[in-house]
Amino acid sequence: MDSETGLYYYGARYYDPKVSVWLTVDPLLEEFTGSSPYIYCENNPVIYIDPDGRKLVLHGSGDEKRSVLESLQKLAGGRFDYNIKTGEVYGFSSPSSDKSPAARQIRELIDHKNTINVEFSTDKITGFAPREDERQKAWNGTGISEGTININPAESFELLVKDPSGKMKWEKTSLERTIVHENEHARRALLGIAKDYTQDLVANQADRSKLAGGKIPREEREVMDFENTVFPQSVRLRYTPREERERLPVNASRR
Repeated sequence: MDSETGLYYYGARYYDPKVSVWLTVDPLLEEFTGSSPYIYCENNPVIYIDPDGRKLVLHGSGDEKRSVLESLQKLAGGRFDYNIKTGEVYGFSSPSSDKSPAARQIRELIDHKNTINVEFSTDKITGFAPREDERQKAWNGTGISEGTININPAESFELLVKDPSGKMKWEKTSLERTIVHENEHARRALLGIAKDYTQDLVANQADRSKLAGGKIPREEREVMDFENTVFPQSVRLRYTPREERERLPVNASRR
């Protein structure tokens, strides 16, 4: 509550509890022209939530957006949906019901005051990028205001993983795994806790095996560690550099 005005401030607009109305318009009013800019959650707060008027937004064809949504639902137990017209992702349940690491990650993205876009393009590799003028904010504690996850549907490569028995194998990456990985880059950048991609380098391996060589950004290593908490049955052992993505063998034996 704002002590000077007696109004509730939710980051995007003010609410007067005495008369139960918003005193300012929704900051995204231009995208919802068929609704009053003074309502909340399309007048359906039982189903929809909108903590601050911002969002995680899906772009692309209907099939592309649905493919991402289906992956989010698999990861979080069906707790999320999206607006067909705008691509905005929203949650059905309260944050307290998000028990899995992936569900908490997705919730943190859609509840954050700033926006992450998810798009499909074959012109760029799969990955996350903040706005060019905000790169340093991703790791200096400030946090970015906007970023974009690109998914390249033409890109396909194998990951070196280990199952619970300790057996190592090459496994084709899935859309769910890709989304978890890039979502984590986005989440860290929003909070300003990512690592400088060009300066902070570590060994490219998740265990003490001799399979991996060279250095990778610590950012990738830490994101990969989170990824492995979501997929404990298929622990990823090393980061796959861009130049390797198209030439890794399928079902390669341990070596």
